[in-house]
Amino acid sequence: MIKEIFEKMLNKIKFLIEEKKQIVLLSLIIFILILLLILILSLSPKDKKSNSVENPFILSQELKNIDGPEIQNDYIYTRETKDKWTESETEQWFTEPTQKEIDSLKKSNEKIISDILGVAP
Repeated sequence: MIKEIFEKMLNKIKFLIEEKKQIVLLSLIIFILILLLILILSLSPKDKKSNSVENPFILSQELKNIDGPEIQNDYIYTRETKDKWTESETEQWFTEPTQKEIDSLKKSNEKIISDILGVAP
């Protein structure tokens, strides 16, 4: 079935080429010219907008350099961390968590675990 359709199409093309050579040749030339024109237009450089500014910004006053805070010479950018806090540091910085805070943390951790396990295969 498909083979017959292709054979009919091929026979029609052969007939056109044999009987109407001028029309086929003219059509082929026009087709090639259109392809060449499209190729030339697509490869030609595009007009780029110039980066010039028509109305440049003109300062009415000279810019001032504002002095910032000076960094002291004895300023330390990094420090060594200790393995343990001292007793005074512990009293100053550590606060015992309440049962409500522990429960809240537990619930949020369980939710994260549940979300991870929920999508696991």
